[in-house]
Amino acid sequence: MLLLSSVALAAVAASSGAAHADVTGLGFLAGHENGSYAFDVSADGSAAVGYSASFSYAAFLWTDVGGMTRIGPVATRANAISGDGQTVAGYFYNTDHTEAFVWTAGSGFQALGANGFTESYAEGISANGNYVVGQLRGSGQTQAFVWTDTGGIQLLGYLSGGRPYSMASDVSDGGIVIGRAQVISGSVQAFYKDLAATGSIQGLGYLASGSYSAANAITPSASHIVGMASDAAGTVMAVRWVAGSPGYGPATVLDGVEGWGYSEAKGISADGKIAVGSYKIGAGSTIYHAFRWEEGSGAQSLDQWLTGTGVDITGWTFEHAEGISDDGSTIVGYGRFNSPTTAQAFIARAGIVLGTTDYTESVASLRDVTRLTSSLSIAWATDGLPKTSGLPGFSVSGVYSHADGSSSDLGGAMLTWRQPGFAVSGGGGAVSARTSPLYQGGSARLSGAWIGGAMVADLGSTLDAPAFTGLEASVGARADILKAAIARNYLNGAAVQTASGETGATSFTTAARIAWRRDLAPGARIAPYAQWLHNSTILDAYTETGGAGAGSVSAQSAGTNIISVGAEFDWQVRPGLEVTAGYAFNHMIDAKGAAVSVAVPGLGTFAAPGMAYTSTWHTIGAGIAWNPSERIQLDTSVSVNVGSSFPENWTIGGRLSLGL
Repeated sequence: MLLLSSVALAAVAASSGAAHADVTGLGFLAGHENGSYAFDVSADGSAAVGYSASFSYAAFLWTDVGGMTRIGPVATRANAISGDGQTVAGYFYNTDHTEAFVWTAGSGFQALGANGFTESYAEGISANGNYVVGQLRGSGQTQAFVWTDTGGIQLLGYLSGGRPYSMASDVSDGGIVIGRAQVISGSVQAFYKDLAATGSIQGLGYLASGSYSAANAITPSASHIVGMASDAAGTVMAVRWVAGSPGYGPATVLDGVEGWGYSEAKGISADGKIAVGSYKIGAGSTIYHAFRWEEGSGAQSLDQWLTGTGVDITGWTFEHAEGISDDGSTIVGYGRFNSPTTAQAFIARAGIVLGTTDYTESVASLRDVTRLTSSLSIAWATDGLPKTSGLPGFSVSGVYSHADGSSSDLGGAMLTWRQPGFAVSGGGGAVSARTSPLYQGGSARLSGAWIGGAMVADLGSTLDAPAFTGLEASVGARADILKAAIARNYLNGAAVQTASGETGATSFTTAARIAWRRDLAPGARIAPYAQWLHNSTILDAYTETGGAGAGSVSAQSAGTNIISVGAEFDWQVRPGLEVTAGYAFNHMIDAKGAAVSVAVPGLGTFAAPGMAYTSTWHTIGAGIAWNPSERIQLDTSVSVNVGSSFPENWTIGGRLSLGL
């Protein structure tokens, strides 16, 4: 197996401009070599902020290009940086008090004042740089604030009925502020505040029987919040809140490193699926360890994550992970490098250890998304062919169908006009579907709309040829316009990483059937038939985000032709109640699976070629049609596919028709 190591990646990155994969000690500012600490990182992971210490401290901005540079006057601490790396927030010692500041690449250093309080501290900044949040102190009070360039400092108040204590730690691009505040008993509780809404700040609650919680970081879209909360035993644990309606759901504990006693989450990726922070092993330990948590995979110590993706961490002890890039691949914080006493800020980037075979299998799994899209139209286009029997005149029917294997649902409405020996129908509705797990647990979800129409004619009646009585010809067409949300998993060393993206999909299906409906006995009929079906499906190109192996995915197109022969049996049990059964032998001919490729920046293109294949399977079905009155008909059906190399397992559907 060919492995792309972090050393190889660094070589290609040097020529392509991509960030290299390793751990970099950010060093120290001159005269401040007693320690350095990084607290936040830009969206793309190219810039970090913090401070370097001596008898006082000095704020720094670190970039890939310029290294560590000082910003602001003496005794300055930088806590947060905007997504584009152009705006920094923090606080400094201003003559006789501490005061919040904002620094921008274009305008330089700006003190924010204290709005009548004694001191001010800036703790967080929105990714778009529009909001700065923190706390004001004075006269026995601590109060959260938000600052904007046009409105200055705005006080956020306290929890309703709580004590005069609130601190803001972060803010979303849309103005959702988070932090911590005290309730009347003195217990601390996490809060959020929507700047667009009136009223006081809102508590985020506690874990069951807990009495402490704090919110530390929020995604730019405000979809997720991370922080910490105590359980019934008083142990503080890293937690996450997910946006609901209204507000946020209850805190959930991040599944952690085995044996950790204390933990807190300090940073979160843009999609809310990756968090970083610190933990301690055992209840009485005083030694911190940095961690990285990922939804679905749980937490790893930072050294485990880095070594698992091919990064050499020799000499490093990681203590605190404070900030994370939007895609979760770059982490900043501080620890020890070849020193038991001196803390040093670091920036850590995942290495890439991609096995060629494994990664190509991951790419090839994307072909299943195209196959699912095709299967949706094929199954439902067949079911959509009308019969000459049914409610006469105009009728409106509500349609629902569910297919398992790759689970999917279809709903909609059909309008049908039926005369003796003839019927024509048309309609549309909604589609929702998801694949069975792709490679390494990846997934795809499809949602969108369908539109279709069909007609059937008894040739004996249409051609006025009694010899053809019972010979029915049907044709139909269906189009689907869908959105696909795809999470493609792959192995990066021992770690499963996810490359996600959204794209559009279109599918068009035509079907033609000839059936001969014959009476077997009073109330019983059989209809042998032959059918041809064609489907064309296109999945648009898109760009993935997340993980070291995300890339640009090519467009895919696939075509399928299916011939079927079978028979349908109808038996009228009593007036208004009919039982149906059916069997079909299906053969997929001339099927062309889509070719797909993923171009990963700095690593090249991985391709899975298209393939031609055939498949044979059997369909067995049954149903009930009930007419409680002349203008109402209820149809239910179930079918099972067996013997296929691409089984859809079973389908259940229902239709309620109302005569007009």
